[in-house]
Order: sequence, then structure tokens, then C-alpha cells
Amino acid sequence: MSYENLLVEKSEQLAVVTIHRPKVLNALNAKTIEELDACFRSLQHDSEVRAVILTGAGEKAFIAGADINEMADASAIDMLLRDAISGWDRLRRIKAEIEATALGRSMPADDYVFSIPAVPQDAYVNFRLTFWDLETTNLTAIMGRILVCAFADEFGQTKALRYEDYPGKSVIDDGPLGTAIRDELEKSDVWVTWNGKLFDVPLLNSRLLKAGERPLRSDVKHIDLMYYAGGQFNRIGSRKMENVSKFVNSPNRKTPLDWETWQMAAVGDRAAMDSVVEHGLADVLVTRDLFASLKPAIRIVHR
Repeated sequence: MSYENLLVEKSEQLAVVTIHRPKVLNALNAKTIEELDACFRSLQHDSEVRAVILTGAGEKAFIAGADINEMADASAIDMLLRDAISGWDRLRRIKAEIEATALGRSMPADDYVFSIPAVPQDAYVNFRLTFWDLETTNLTAIMGRILVCAFADEFGQTKALRYEDYPGKSVIDDGPLGTAIRDELEKSDVWVTWNGKLFDVPLLNSRLLKAGERPLRSDVKHIDLMYYAGGQFNRIGSRKMENVSKFVNSPNRKTPLDWETWQMAAVGDRAAMDSVVEHGLADVLVTRDLFASLKPAIRIVHR
């Protein structure tokens, strides 16, 4: 593959990529960013390459920065329409260690395997959303206890905290599980639930109270999507999650669960608990789907 602004040489499992714009001190314009993205993606899948050196042509600079001349006459709208920022974001994903020297050098080939992760690590700077849902033995805290809490993040990655992994002082003590759920939720900036304002949060706080633990922090922002399925926002005709997900034809759907399975899970049956976990994970993925559909209507973030 040939490039307009790059030179690529490969030898003995090492690739040397040179940004070749010496007249402008190798400043990065849109074309160069596009070529760097294509080049690194190509090298990622090259089985003969173990390491990459990224350098710049000339003796004065490695990279001067962004090509200001290209941006001089562009408005913010122009830059947005060009999708200029996404190119920088793609480059940010490249896991190549470059020393801040005149030319820049990568790590030795034996010490580093070149790859581009599917999701940037330690680079997310927006609000951290958690879609979550409690599965309990009863709808009131005086009779019910927590079996499972399911979570999903913005990318649809799921996890579940389950009762048998957090043993308490007795078989009905869900205090350790409730505390673990609270601590997990408080890592987030925003919670997204379905009927969580009236059920999940109060029930969790009640079980924490029962265990002598502090309640959930009250300053975390909370979006309860159930409110946006009716009232002034929409006239779907039902606020039940199952009906709303059918109405918008969400990719994920709730899974059925009979009362006998609930009862078996409540007395510690592992297979039944697995079914409850599956049910909870389906719920949070449906919640995530519905967030995508209903978020244009969101006006209120609860606390």
C-alpha cells in the first residue's frame, strides 16, 4: 500500500513508519491522520510485524502538531462536517509507546506486541452510565431479600452480583450482597433504571438499613425511564417494560421466569439462580435499548 504523506519500511519483524512532511515539520493534516489510521490497521494484521517505530522526516521536529493552515479558514461547523475529531480519536486507540525525543522510538520488539483494542482503555471521559436492575424474592423489604443485581455499561458489557457469592451471617442475610451492590453503583455518575426510583433504590436502601449499612449516596444522578413511556412524553398505552420494548421493537427482550424458579432460587438452587441472573441481564440490556429510544424525551434527572 502506498501513501502520500507516509513512508513505510519493514525489516526483521520491525516496521518503521515515517511521517514525510518535512516542509511543515510533519504537521498532521486530515490526509496524514487518515493514512496513519489505515497504516496502523494494516500493520496490526501483519503477522510479520512485531513492533513499530513511528518517526518524522527531517532533523527539526518529530511532529509539530496539528496542521493549523488546514484549519485557518474553517469554522467549528466545517470541522464537525469534516468529522475531523474522529480521526484523532482513532489514533488515540493505537497502543504504541512513543518516547518524547526528537524523532521518537517505540519499545523493543521483544517487549511489545502491537495491537489496537476494540475499546479504548482508560480514555472514557464522559459520564459513566450504569443500567441496573434488582431481582428479589418479594416486592417489599420486610418479606423480600436480594437475589441478584444485574448491570450493563454504555457499551452493553454486563455483569451480575449474586447472593451465593456474598454469604452473610445466615441463609437470609443479604447484607454483604447489598453492600457490594451499593459500592458497585457508586462507581457511576448516572444510573439508568426502569421503575428504579420507586422500587430498586428504595428496596436496596431498606435492605441496607436492615443490615446496619449506610444507604446509597443521594447525589448520584438517576434516570428512571419508566416515566418517559407515558404522561406528557409518550402515549404508548403501557409503562410495562415488556410492552414498551415490543412497541419500539428493541433488539433485546425480557426473558420469562416462572414462580417455581423464583422459589427454587430463593432456597439456593444453583440452576434456578442462573435463570434469575439471565433474566436480570436481559432486563438491563432491554433498559439500555429503551434508553436509546426514549432519551430524546429525557428532561428530568432524579436524585
